[in-house]
Order: sequence, then C-alpha cells, then structure tokens
Amino acid sequence: MKTTARLILSSITCLGLAACSSVNLDENAPKGPAPIVQAGEAPKPAADGAGATAPTSQAPMAKGLSSLTPTDLQSAGFSADGRASVYFEFDQTVIRRQDQPIVEGAAVLLKGPSQVTLVVEGNTDDRGTSEYNLALGQRRAETVKRALLVLGVEESRVDAVSNGEEKPRKAGSAESDHAENRRADLILR
Repeated sequence: MKTTARLILSSITCLGLAACSSVNLDENAPKGPAPIVQAGEAPKPAADGAGATAPTSQAPMAKGLSSLTPTDLQSAGFSADGRASVYFEFDQTVIRRQDQPIVEGAAVLLKGPSQVTLVVEGNTDDRGTSEYNLALGQRRAETVKRALLVLGVEESRVDAVSNGEEKPRKAGSAESDHAENRRADLILR
C-alpha cells in the first residue's frame, strides 16, 4: 500500500512539473492564471498582508489537535504545534521527493479518526510580481491538496490558500533565503 501511495504521489509530482514547464517570469510577459480562491473567500490583499494569515480561531485548532498525540504528529513529520512545510524549487510546483513523506504523513493524520483539518498555505520568494507570486503560491498549495486527495483524504478536510511573497520565513537575497521562502506550510487545526 505504501509503495502504491508513493507511485501515485510521484505521478502527481510529474503532472505538476509538466503543467508548469512553460512558466515565464518576464515582467512584460502575460502572467499565469488568476489566483484560485476558495468558495466564499476574498482574495488576499498583497499590499499590507492583511487577511493573509492562517485562521486565528484557536477553538477549532485546539479541538482537532487535542485528538492527536505528540508521537502522532512527530511520526507524520509535524511539529508539536501541528505545522510542517514542503519546499519547492525555483518557479516550480512539483513536490520534491524528500518532502513526499510529509504529504503522506499528513494524509495518514487526516484519514484517521480525529476531526483534524488542514490548511495548506502556498508561499514564494520575492522574485516576480506580487500577482505572479500570489498565483504561484496558490498553485503550490493546490498541488499539495491534490496529492492529499489522491492519497484518500476527504476534500472537505483540506483548504488551499496563497500568501504569495507576503510571509517570508527568511529575509535576504541569498539563494538559501529564497529556498526557505519557496514552500507550502501545512497547518493542522
């Protein structure tokens, strides 16, 4: 079963690579598709980052996480506060092989008996326009969500949103800083 899940996840990764192979970061070139926004949700403002944070209600987070043990979280690749990250190469939406166990661990937690749900927040480095980065962040979040659905997670348990470049983990212009910012944050609640 685990081998089958890895093959499926690898197939999704290949599809993501094929879908993004024609992306152009040229400032004058037409930009990618408009950001995908979940039903009933307003687009995230890029100027001041207002509304670009994860849900602030602690009641659902505490309720969902309270049913998981620290061992459950750790074995799935999550921190004690229910967070994990999947990283991406420059201008890509392909889940890297080394990050596939985190997606698989999230699937195990979400398919379990708990009421835990997941928010996937797509992030980018600061290269490219704000609009392009918002769309790229959404595509990254959607890639992780699709992988979870293929692994058997109910769609109602996963939300995919984009922060674009608005929530950098590292400030700086070194490649190592950019690499930390090219990610999807998986947040259990």
